[in-house]
Amino acid sequence: MNKTYVRKVLENPHDRLWTVQGFGKMATNITENARLHVWDRVLVEPRVPAIHSHSWDFKSTILAGRMRNLRFREIDGVTWNRILVSSAGAVMGPTERAALTELPLDIYGEGESYVQTSEEIHLSLPEDGTATLVEWQRESPERLMRIFWRGNRPWEGAKPRRATAEEIRNVTQNVLDTWFEGSP
Repeated sequence: MNKTYVRKVLENPHDRLWTVQGFGKMATNITENARLHVWDRVLVEPRVPAIHSHSWDFKSTILAGRMRNLRFREIDGVTWNRILVSSAGAVMGPTERAALTELPLDIYGEGESYVQTSEEIHLSLPEDGTATLVEWQRESPERLMRIFWRGNRPWEGAKPRRATAEEIRNVTQNVLDTWFEGSP
């Protein structure tokens, strides 16, 4: 996938099904194992935890914009709430307590890629308007996702929902305006 193809998708966004997940991401499937993600803070739902692991290993390529990726490691201690969730969104046990330590921040620009295993915990910190291609490595074993949050509130879930026509229009136009010269 190249930037020209992404531009075509973004210029005709209503031809596709887009979903929103509450940590600032709108996504559409490109293939069975690849999704285009566009990022914008207007999509953030403050009560949705953003620190998490994934069910499968993946490769992420920054097609437009910049991504900061902060990884964490679990350590001894009790600082965060942690829940295990299946790839279908089912909670797989009670909320537990865990501690995390930050690892060095990684920063990626247009054309750069990074690989992340399902065991790695991370927080995506994209600039508004960033577009990424995420390619799932489904031959890797499926694992339970780990979701982390602070405070006394219970886990509320973060299942994707269908994006509204207004979200699709505004977010895709922001990507075009920010990273693509001469956008309509």
